[in-house]
Amino acid sequence: MKRGLCKFVGLLIAALFFSSNLLFAESNEGSDIQINTYKKENIIPLLTTLQEWSVREFGNAPYLYAPPKENIVAASDILFVNGKDALIALAKKEEQVVGIIALIAFDALEQYFGVDLFHRIQKAGFDPSQILYVGYFLTAPEYHNDPDVVQALYATCADYAKQLGKTQICYMDDVGLPGAPPLNDQIEPWGAVIHGFKSTGVQISLSWPTKDSDVVKEREHILEFYAKDL
Repeated sequence: MKRGLCKFVGLLIAALFFSSNLLFAESNEGSDIQINTYKKENIIPLLTTLQEWSVREFGNAPYLYAPPKENIVAASDILFVNGKDALIALAKKEEQVVGIIALIAFDALEQYFGVDLFHRIQKAGFDPSQILYVGYFLTAPEYHNDPDVVQALYATCADYAKQLGKTQICYMDDVGLPGAPPLNDQIEPWGAVIHGFKSTGVQISLSWPTKDSDVVKEREHILEFYAKDL
């Protein structure tokens, strides 16, 4: 998820200033991994971290995401502040953030993806109101797709979906350029640690600043949605 910001900047600065007083919406501990969850205004101080992690991880193929350096927040990520049932969870080990997921009700995405996507999802046999969408599922480089970190975050995701009464979880993935070699490593844990997701057969086209050799240019990417029953 990568799209206006005057009013938001003031709110962001205020939130960053008072971030030390923000409360976790929830805190769970399992083995040595602690999960902290955040909602609404408590997400605001995390948006710069989300962007930093996105640039680091999605800068790799097939996304090759390369936004201008002055973009410290992705405008589209404001959806996680204002969107219906949005939640961000951080996984920590000894106070180090080792993983992050960003969740939102799928039917809250109509303003971003447009109503046509919802018609196509329904035609494919899915109910948008029953789906929790995973916008990000990222791990720190030294814990890349670490099973313990991933499973702790995925359990949080599944529990939250059930709490909301959702019956499915979905994500989307860049299908890559035609003829591109297969990836040696997955950016997110789908298919590497987390299994059981199947293609919905629904694709969308999105564009973002993309590394192309030594230059960066806006390029269209085809992304496909995958879903799993809870």
